[in-house]
Amino acid sequence: MEQALTTAPEDLKTAEIRQKILAAQQELEHKLAKCSEEQKLVLKAVRERARLHHINQARVHIQSFSSHV
Repeated sequence: MEQALTTAPEDLKTAEIRQKILAAQQELEHKLAKCSEEQKLVLKAVRERARLHHINQARVHIQSFSSHV
């Protein structure tokens, strides 16, 4: 029973965070619906560039780690 008391606040916090994330996603979807096709293409290009950047950064870290081992 004591364990239930200690995990309950964490569960509430997790639920609150999930609610905030869902609300933010809905707001973004609403804003995206108002965007022009050109704006949507620009957003898609920016997302792809960020994705590729993260992939390249991961490769650099892996290569750096591999060279030290």
